Amino acid sequence: MKHEAYILYLYSHFKLYCQRPPKTSIAKLNNKIYYSVTFDTLTNEIFNDYHEIFYVNKIKIIPKNIGDLLTARGLACWAIDDGSSDRSGFIFHTNCYTKEEVELLVKVIKDNFDLNCSIHTRNDRVKPQYLIYVKADSHAKFVNLVSPYFHPSIMYKLTLRGPFKKCITGPPGADRPTGS
Repeated sequence: MKHEAYILYLYSHFKLYCQRPPKTSIAKLNNKIYYSVTFDTLTNEIFNDYHEIFYVNKIKIIPKNIGDLLTARGLACWAIDDGSSDRSGFIFHTNCYTKEEVELLVKVIKDNFDLNCSIHTRNDRVKPQYLIYVKADSHAKFVNLVSPYFHPSIMYKLTLRGPFKKCITGPPGADRPTGS
């Protein structure tokens, strides 16, 4: 429920492709009650082009032309959905992609937005997983780039954790670090 405002914001953009408004669900797990807000989109042919670009044989991929597709708004949506703050930077959780795909994404982020990133590897039982880390020296620039597209209820994702913690709130440019 803490993301209800954001879910309603998303729904406002997709409601033309929804049959019903968002619904609240209740689940009980380990004697705790959890609430959630969800909505479903309908299948629509306008989404087919995106599916063809980002899926091959039902597997999500990074297309070779991602550099032509990724905008600041797209980077922000990606950060909202698959990102998290860290002690001194920001992490994109790209666990399902190959090392080559993640290397391509890092190159595109550098080329398109001049952000300094590195690849972090985590090993699990099946295969290595690769994450993209926006380094501390690019964090302020990253925040200034994506924050205009963040819903206010999601701004916490841009707040650093631990000893590097900075408060990032308000309209773009207000009380935010500036990029260089």
